[in-house]
Amino acid sequence: MQYTANANKLIWYILIPLIFIFYAYFLFWSETTGRQNSRDVYVTAHRENMGNIKGIYGFILGGSNAAAGISAAIIAEVLDQEWYNLSLSDEGSSDKEYWNFVKTSTSDVNREKVQTVVYSSASVLRENAILERNSYILKIMSSRLTFLVPSQSIASRMKVYLMNGDVGAEIYTMSKLGDRDLRLSKCGDSGLPRFSINNKETNNKQLSEWVLSQLKVLKGLFPSAEIVFVLPSEFYSNIDFKRSIKNAEIINAAISIFRSNNDTIVTLVNQPPYPSIDMLCNDGLHPNPRGRVWRTNNLLDSFSSIK
Repeated sequence: MQYTANANKLIWYILIPLIFIFYAYFLFWSETTGRQNSRDVYVTAHRENMGNIKGIYGFILGGSNAAAGISAAIIAEVLDQEWYNLSLSDEGSSDKEYWNFVKTSTSDVNREKVQTVVYSSASVLRENAILERNSYILKIMSSRLTFLVPSQSIASRMKVYLMNGDVGAEIYTMSKLGDRDLRLSKCGDSGLPRFSINNKETNNKQLSEWVLSQLKVLKGLFPSAEIVFVLPSEFYSNIDFKRSIKNAEIINAAISIFRSNNDTIVTLVNQPPYPSIDMLCNDGLHPNPRGRVWRTNNLLDSFSSIK
């Protein structure tokens, strides 16, 4: 009995606290250094890819909606120009991290010669997403218990480590033009409903200030480029689509303010809803290969109307 009591004390007073301490440390490391290490892998891969492209005409920027939903390969083929997709899942978790990622990835590129930048962000679609993605405290307050789950499991991190950080072991595989390889996506397996995430009102002041801030950064990185600011396609209900139109009005007003103080050409493209749920992969924002072709061609049609 004494042995059992001592064993229980060892478990409750030493082993379990050590496990909690280890997990807390891993969670902190995973969401800071671990995320940065993952981004560094992508930065290296992107720089190698762009090193093989002579004179990039345009970039596709944004989060996973652009990584999965807009194809640099299709745009490059149709326009007979050199395009590259530099989108990143979750836009690097914050604006600061994403723009650092873009700046570092394009350090070998003559950014002054880039002619067009397409920026497609889902931050405009979620209530308070603009503030939450730039504040870890707000992320914790708004995410219930999801902040206790790391972006990658311990097993996944170990796999990457054992494979010497090979990009193939990371979140997804990309093409030589930065496009996500959707053939590796398992659509329909998650059980998530495929509806719009644009289901609540957006704070007008937040949205306007954020648009002006993003445009300022884009102009600083690509001083000669025309900026195409994209509201991404979703699978909307009628109410959500009306809300998207309202957001577009706010963004257009912010763009007008920016253009009044800058000589940069900025155009808003509010992409229409996906015409079929069969074009989607697990949610209302991320398409399957068929949906990416449709959305990219729709964007190209917008280019024609802009010109």
